[in-house]
This record gives sequence, structure tokens and C-alpha cells, in this order.
Amino acid sequence: MQSVVFLTVVASGSRISDMSKYFRDSRRESYDPATLAWFVSGVVLAAGVVAFCYWWNTRPRKKYHSHDKLLVSLCRLHGIDRRDRELLNQWAESAGIEWPSRWFTEPSLLRSYKRQADESAIADIERLQSIMFRSTSR
Repeated sequence: MQSVVFLTVVASGSRISDMSKYFRDSRRESYDPATLAWFVSGVVLAAGVVAFCYWWNTRPRKKYHSHDKLLVSLCRLHGIDRRDRELLNQWAESAGIEWPSRWFTEPSLLRSYKRQADESAIADIERLQSIMFRSTSR
């Protein structure tokens, strides 16, 4: 008990009491609601920026230059509808052609496929041949 009284008397006028008073007062200031709100909103904003940057760098990219997009563009250019585009895809798959857009660039592929096609597909092949390879000179 005497040691507690001695420490209290010694500490009351020393630098230790001044330091403890400083930390007590600074602790009170740090719990100011406005300061705390600004700090938390800054941390949340920084976390949002980091999350956005992570998402931006890891998101799946659109394929702007792909064989499917090329086929769609060529069909749109020639006025070929979705049903006929699906026919071109099916024919390419059955003929073992990796990219169906080759029908437009290599007429010999369509002619050779026409020779081995069944009777029901020949009319469609001829119709699409006339659309794909008609003369565009005016």
C-alpha cells in the first residue's frame, strides 16, 4: 500500500504524468465522429479503387477479332440470315472445315462440298452460292 502511495506522489509531478495526460487527451480527439467517418470513408474508397483495378485487369476480354465474328460480319454483308448462317456452320462441321468463314473466300470448298452433299442440301448450296458469289460490279 505504501508503494502505491509513493508511486502516486512521485508520478504526479513527473514527466510520466504529463505523458499520460497527453495520451489521454489525444485519445479523446481521435474518437471524434467526423474524423472517424472521414478515415473510414477513405479506407473504403481505397479498397474500392483496388477492387476495381483488380476486376479491370482480370475480367474476361471480348473477342473482337475471332472467326465467329468474321462469319457474322460476312453474312451480314451478303444479306445472309441466321438460318443460313447456321447451315454454313453445319456444313463446315460436317466437311471438317475449322473456320466456316472460309466458305466466302474459297469457292472451291463449296463446290467440292456440293458434290458430296445429299439432294436436299444441293438447292440450299446453290442458293447460297448465288448470294455469296454474285457479281457486285455496277
